[in-house]
This record gives sequence, structure tokens and C-alpha cells, in this order.
Amino acid sequence: MNKIGKKHGLKIPQVAVAFCMAKGIVPICGCRKPYQVDDLFAAANTKLTDEEVKLLENEADKLNVKILGADMFRFAVKKS
Repeated sequence: MNKIGKKHGLKIPQVAVAFCMAKGIVPICGCRKPYQVDDLFAAANTKLTDEEVKLLENEADKLNVKILGADMFRFAVKKS
């Protein structure tokens, strides 16, 4: 996440938001401060490449992270 964040000029939480957006999920995030709105705007307007999304998915698999939402049945899909 750090490597992808540096490439796009994002912080790690912003990479998570961009990943969700790439998967068709619209995260509901609270904003209390103006910089949080700016951070969300930047993350929501970042287009991750297919390779970046795949890298994040592979790392999540290695760490046994469960990804829910539009991707919640990924565990049941046969890998090619």
C-alpha cells in the first residue's frame, strides 16, 4: 500500500479508499476537518491500474485478509 501510495501521492488510508472505488464499492467516510475532505477527494479521483488492484488482492490473500463488499465472494472463485 505504501508503494502504491507513493506512486499516486496518497497516504495508506487513501489507497484503501481508492481500492474500494476500483472494486465498485463506495466507502462511507466521515469528515470533520477540511483536510479530510481533500484526502477523500484525492483518493476517490485516483484510478488504480489493474496491476495495482491485483497486487493489493494478492497481498491481502497472503495475509488472510477478508475483503467484503462487491468482492465478498472472491474466495469462492477459482483462481486461474
